[in-house]
Amino acid sequence: MLRMLKRRKGEKTESDNDLTFEEKLRTIYLVDEIDYSVLDDFLPCMDMLDSDPGPIRIVLSSPGGEVEPGFAMYEAIKMARNPVTIEGTGFVGSMAALVLQAGRKRLLSPLCRFMIHDGRASNDGVMKEVLAFAKECQVQHQKYCEVLAQRTGMSVRKVKRYCNDETYMSAAQAVSLGFADGILEPKKLTKEEA
Repeated sequence: MLRMLKRRKGEKTESDNDLTFEEKLRTIYLVDEIDYSVLDDFLPCMDMLDSDPGPIRIVLSSPGGEVEPGFAMYEAIKMARNPVTIEGTGFVGSMAALVLQAGRKRLLSPLCRFMIHDGRASNDGVMKEVLAFAKECQVQHQKYCEVLAQRTGMSVRKVKRYCNDETYMSAAQAVSLGFADGILEPKKLTKEEA
């Protein structure tokens, strides 16, 4: 059963989907910015698919988004009982690059672009609040870099250099640097389908 969920101002509609999932194929299509409304749909989908044995597939195409929902998605995938393969396509950047790292198997389509960078943040308020916010941003960025370093085998320092430069790369470059495990191959028809 194909389910499409879209949230706008707290309402669900059946069109213009944030998150789509296919129960029969055990696939979640995460093709949007990462935020709390997408997370609100993603977590129940993951729980439902993970409640039965079998591999889970996530198709990811996202410029990134909010930090906390991105970390929540990452942890939900990492804690799944079933193996999760994440297939990046189109563009996988910022927090989506972190979500990709949660997959047991991380694949990118041949033309996919991949990007990591220092996050963007803004805050206004009294000095004490701004300073506390800045400190929290540093903590979150450190965690982001540690996850990337752990999956690539790079040092955190080297990952931070890539992030400081807002680094864009091809799928092949991302694989060679350890941000992904391989390039997606075209699917072959079975004898019954041919």
